[in-house]
Amino acid sequence: MVEKQTTGLISTPLFTEKNYINMILIGIDPAFRDSGFTICVIQDNIVSFYTMKTFIDFLEWVNANTHFIDDHHIIVVENSNLQNLTFNMNGSKLVVAKLSRNVGANQAISQLVVDYLKYSHFNVVGISPKDKGRKLNHSEIELVMIYEKHSVNPEKKHTYKGLNYEQDKRDAYKLALIGKKIYNKAK
Repeated sequence: MVEKQTTGLISTPLFTEKNYINMILIGIDPAFRDSGFTICVIQDNIVSFYTMKTFIDFLEWVNANTHFIDDHHIIVVENSNLQNLTFNMNGSKLVVAKLSRNVGANQAISQLVVDYLKYSHFNVVGISPKDKGRKLNHSEIELVMIYEKHSVNPEKKHTYKGLNYEQDKRDAYKLALIGKKIYNKAK
């Protein structure tokens, strides 16, 4: 029988051992900011994080990872272009204008990421921020990782420490797990 998840992060059913073997789950939370954005790759129950400081870094990552292109991977991208709103209308006209520009930049980079992945023949699904759901904190991520039997990659540049500024990693991990649900529905 298929197990049921109780964390509320992903609704049932979970993968069975049979159809989850060798599956590569990738979550991408694009953003247009100085610190870049994060990609989470779950492979063989090892969770690795990659920071894309620039769009060129992302293009190079895609081109270096074409070995993921098969039926055993899924990439879930938060595509804020699917939810066409300015989230916060508080403040002066200048503040609202700046927020709108930031939202527009994030919508653009999100769509570019999805489009380039599709162009490169990856199995990619774009979901709106609303469909991604609420952000998870470190304690919740720890519980999910225990439940899923995931280990964080110990390499310094690919690891996760649970720090406050690592919300992009938590978001990318959540997106990768959403890929598990999408993949299972397609089977």
